[in-house]
Amino acid sequence: MKILSIRQPWASLIISGVKDVENRTWPTNYRGVILVHASQRADEISTDDFERRFGVRMPSELRLGGIVGTTEIVDCIRPHPSKWYDAERHGRTVSRHCRYQLERLGRDGNSSRLCVRPPQLAASFIAPALGPTISRR
Repeated sequence: MKILSIRQPWASLIISGVKDVENRTWPTNYRGVILVHASQRADEISTDDFERRFGVRMPSELRLGGIVGTTEIVDCIRPHPSKWYDAERHGRTVSRHCRYQLERLGRDGNSSRLCVRPPQLAASFIAPALGPTISRR
């Protein structure tokens, strides 16, 4: 399965179905389901700037450094009418999103490793990649 690393808050917006286009500098011929990986670093966009530009409230908690869900790349086009489209980029239109539920591993509650459900993905592949959560105010 293909995977695409995306900085927060963009990764969360895609898997929640709010953002319908992911922008990249290169085109792709791939169509199909991908894993969405939230990068270790969040985008440096301020909450005020984000709300002013897109008219959407930024998620308050953002998971960093791990698989946060799946989406399906439906097309890769230029231009696109979406407010999320960047005219200088290639827009990957996405649909059929799935946000993964995260749960702690280990009985002691102190484990920093997380796994995801649904079970069709191997926890050993995903668990080591999940990192901290940041809060935006």
